[in-house]
Amino acid sequence: MSLPEQEIFKLQRAFSPKPGYKTSSGYTGNAKKRNYKKPPQSAKKRKIDHLSNKQRKELFDLQTQAIVLFEKHSNVTSKKTENKVTKKDVKDGLVADGIWSVSEWETYTRRVKTFLKFVYENHGIKNIKELKPKHVGEFLQSQIDKNNAAKTIGNYHSAIQKFAEFGGKSGLKSVGKIVNKHHKEMVPRYSKEQYRRGKKGGYDISDVQKMAWAAGKHFSLHHRNAIEVLGYCGPRIDEFLRIKWENVDFQNNKIWLVDDNQTKGARPRVVPVPEKVMKNLKEVFELGLHKTDDQNIWGDKMSENDARNLIKEVARLGGAKYSAAHDFRRAAVKYHEKQIKKELKRGDLNKEKIVENLLQFVNADPKLNPWEHKKEPKRDKNGKIMYRKSKDGNKYRKMVPMYDGNGNPVMGFRYTKEELMTRRIDYLKNMLVSQVLGHNRTDITAVYKS
Repeated sequence: MSLPEQEIFKLQRAFSPKPGYKTSSGYTGNAKKRNYKKPPQSAKKRKIDHLSNKQRKELFDLQTQAIVLFEKHSNVTSKKTENKVTKKDVKDGLVADGIWSVSEWETYTRRVKTFLKFVYENHGIKNIKELKPKHVGEFLQSQIDKNNAAKTIGNYHSAIQKFAEFGGKSGLKSVGKIVNKHHKEMVPRYSKEQYRRGKKGGYDISDVQKMAWAAGKHFSLHHRNAIEVLGYCGPRIDEFLRIKWENVDFQNNKIWLVDDNQTKGARPRVVPVPEKVMKNLKEVFELGLHKTDDQNIWGDKMSENDARNLIKEVARLGGAKYSAAHDFRRAAVKYHEKQIKKELKRGDLNKEKIVENLLQFVNADPKLNPWEHKKEPKRDKNGKIMYRKSKDGNKYRKMVPMYDGNGNPVMGFRYTKEELMTRRIDYLKNMLVSQVLGHNRTDITAVYKS
């Protein structure tokens, strides 16, 4: 099927260096200049324009003291290198203390800087050694008084706690004692219902359809593909921007996220793509508007802010209530659960085929199905499998290591057809959807359900 001339013109514009789209969200489609550096935030934006130059310097010095601690106890590099020590390497023998990811580093340091700004402005603290537990309590209370989300307050508490741990390990005993049990009790509890951004319930399938239609009509098929990949395949926003043309398996309707630093925690996975979406991707690919196959499909021109602004714009144009990019994962869960239900009803899918699909997922990379010391369910004296209940109410089988008659560990692959066939079909369905999202835990899908 050849594309209409008008659509080809729209695609040529989309792939040009400066499409110059005029939108209310600020999305232009224009490529960023090479070596583009984000300009530093103004004093007004950082909310320190009321401070004198001397006070700003004192505040920066205070915040730098905290950053030095974070640098000392972190092992963060933005790129994977041959000799890089990973969190998993450390966990194999020790506890993985410190910070290991760029995103965690950025979040925690930003939160701690906000806390230190508060204590400087309210108490004139100039050295982290002057910090006391009451300062942490006052700061958390100020966040509660602002009616901030419980999850946000919890993040502040976690960041300050990490800062305190680093202080204690560096010999700063007073810093190591600034967080106590009372502070944890101050953090409001938040439920699954509160785990959301934007509109209640996040996006659903109809939202994706509305937004995809708007993206195709007002921008191009390239933009429609972006929304549908986000909504039906569920990549995280940074994963989405790193998808390359060479990752797309047109023959098997899959996207292989297996490159270094392409996914969260470098966890490789394969994502199924609806046939119609794959056909549209192929239409764009065959026009040859991209430079090379190892080029990022959308991330070549879009930053995270660009992607979010595009989402915001097509939500408005399509009549869908805006929510965060991460909430597309809710729609993806709903879509895949619906597809599984349809195929089961039609007889195109059964327990054995679900297991086969799962093994395709976990066998995409040795990391997903490692050779390890096998475990088996723990049983009571009557031979019944014993379960434990987690705080969120989910039931899990109690597992114990397996040994042969000579006391040697029984080794094997984590997932095998024989073992998976012993599990309940609802467990297998949840596991299948979890693999699409890039998780091993089956209960993770509950977070994305209404």
